[in-house]
Amino acid sequence: MKILYSEKMITENTTIKIMSFNMLFGGYEGTDFSLEKRKEKIIDVIKKEKPDIIGCQEVTDSTRDWLESLLFDEYSVIGVGRNSDCRGEGCPVFYNKSKFALISFDTFWLSDDPLLPGSFASNTGQSPCPRLAHILYLRCYDDGCPIIFLNTHLDNFTEDCRKFELEIIEKKLGDIHANTCCIMTGDLNLEPDADYFKEFLKNLDCIGLKDATSNISGTFHNFGRLEKPMKIDYILTNAPVISSQIVEDKCDGGIWYSDHYAVTSLIKV
Repeated sequence: MKILYSEKMITENTTIKIMSFNMLFGGYEGTDFSLEKRKEKIIDVIKKEKPDIIGCQEVTDSTRDWLESLLFDEYSVIGVGRNSDCRGEGCPVFYNKSKFALISFDTFWLSDDPLLPGSFASNTGQSPCPRLAHILYLRCYDDGCPIIFLNTHLDNFTEDCRKFELEIIEKKLGDIHANTCCIMTGDLNLEPDADYFKEFLKNLDCIGLKDATSNISGTFHNFGRLEKPMKIDYILTNAPVISSQIVEDKCDGGIWYSDHYAVTSLIKV
């Protein structure tokens, strides 16, 4: 599906808050790192920060159902699982349904055959986990401003694979009109100095895509076990950025909300 776009200029009249949030799919059962132990803190993060759009990563079917049941009054959710039956772990998008209308959306796999659910990228050293992305065309109720929103989770095995995956995303975003607000969130499993990431941003300079979180030093902390957290979670946009920050985790009672810090950006659209 070709991405819809609009000639309407980015208005800078409406301010929205974007969040990228890797929730850690599970594991660590029977420990303080388990999802069951962290659920209350995950919801607290969302309710405290009140993001308008959330690009999630590492969300299983059961986690999505749980989130949707608690956030239904405020948010709608779009997204499927990465497997061939469109179930399993994925990267759904939650958006504030009182602020945005969903015009259209598309799901594609970061693979040799992007329209084939559960497909892989051959000859790249990709992990056993299929990778996908969701792209939404939203319209603000306040001023009618169109927004293209893409969320993904790149592979964690090889640079060749991540480069290949970014090339697929680049082709998708390259169809967008330069004056249409574009936002991309994701756990990209790469750090800002990666040459292929710099090339990706350079190639999309035509639409003005920049790293809104360039001031953030680290996001993946492995439950506080990394002395220096790694910057691998991003919000990219061509809209004016007011501020960006990590969502601090005080690890109250020895419980973290995730092994990543969620990141937020306040932008004008």
